[in-house]
Amino acid sequence: MTDLENAMEKLINIFHQYSVRVGDFDKLSLSEFSKLVKEQFPTWKPTDPESMKIVLQSFDENKDREMDFEEFMKMLVPNIFMRAIIITENLPIHPCLISPDEVPLQTSQNFK
Repeated sequence: MTDLENAMEKLINIFHQYSVRVGDFDKLSLSEFSKLVKEQFPTWKPTDPESMKIVLQSFDENKDREMDFEEFMKMLVPNIFMRAIIITENLPIHPCLISPDEVPLQTSQNFK
C-alpha cells in the first residue's frame, strides 16, 4: 500500500480502537470521543468535559449523541486543513478543535 493508503487505514483503525469500548462499536460515545482526543491529540485544547460535549454535539449530524466515522472525518478534515494553512503561511500553531462554523472558506495564500 502507498503511504496515503496506510494513513487512511490508520485513521480507520484508530477510530475503531476507541469506538468499540461502549455501546455501538461503529460510533464514539462522549467518553470514547474524549479519550480519543486526549490520547491522540494531546496538544488540542480545551479538553474539559463540557468542551468535549460541545464539539461532539457540533458534529453529531443525526443527533444520536454519538460520533460515527463520517462525522469524525468531518471533524478532522477542517482541522487538517487548518494545520496545512498554519504550516503553509508559517503561522503560530494554536492547537484547538474547531467547530463546523469555524471552517475557513479561503485564506490569503490559498495554498499557492
